[in-house]
Amino acid sequence: MRVNFTSLVSGTAVSSPVEGLFPAFAEALLGAKCLAVTQEFGVRNPLSTLWALRADAWIRRQVDAVDPKRRARLETRIQASVRKAFCCFSASWEQAVMEQFTWLVRRLAGSMTAAPQR
Repeated sequence: MRVNFTSLVSGTAVSSPVEGLFPAFAEALLGAKCLAVTQEFGVRNPLSTLWALRADAWIRRQVDAVDPKRRARLETRIQASVRKAFCCFSASWEQAVMEQFTWLVRRLAGSMTAAPQR
């Protein structure tokens, strides 16, 4: 299994830093430093995925601005493009995703230490 690790700290990741209330909330709740982990599976190229997400955000803001019949057709097409961006619906892909997920969870669980008792 080929696994590529990237990191915001090392400058090898292209994702956005996790900001806002979530990190502080998780750390306060758990009483320990938290680490955000994301798995990416490369179903579609990043630009296709970006356009699908932008279209989804756009249609959600156009509740009253688009004719209801046209809106329904657009929603169907946009929802299909979002699904296509994130899932390829093949048994071998699903199996590979589950194997990768299981490997990552085991690796992370094996490296964790117990949270301090409160």
